[in-house]
Amino acid sequence: MGFIKDALDVKVFFLVVIIAVCMVAFLVVFHKNFEDVNTKYEEKVGELNSTYNKLLGTQERLNETVEDLELTNLKEEDLKKKYNELLNKNERLEKDKLNLQKEVSDKNSEIGDLKTKNTVLQDSLDKEKSTNSKLRSRINCFEGGGANC
Repeated sequence: MGFIKDALDVKVFFLVVIIAVCMVAFLVVFHKNFEDVNTKYEEKVGELNSTYNKLLGTQERLNETVEDLELTNLKEEDLKKKYNELLNKNERLEKDKLNLQKEVSDKNSEIGDLKTKNTVLQDSLDKEKSTNSKLRSRINCFEGGGANC
């Protein structure tokens, strides 16, 4: 039995050695894989940080663009408002201009009518002066005792 016991001890010893070698092999493989995973993790963290920094820069530019766009929209609204005010003012001025042109035309027509009346009245006055002059001559002639009057 001693032989069986010795053979069993040797077998157990080899089994323990094999298990120890397997455990060491597993630890080496695990350590290697852990280092690979850790290295890849560090690379990914670096890429993530780089991407995050780029995203922050892009976000800053986007915020600036939004601010510029808002400012441009405010300027555009202000210009539209001023344009509409000027357009309304221009329309009022055009209406006023047409009204004034009509008034000028009416006044010119009235002036023409008044000139015509003035000419007629001046002619009538000239006739009346002529008649008055003739009548004064006759009165003077009668007052002077003239017989040929």
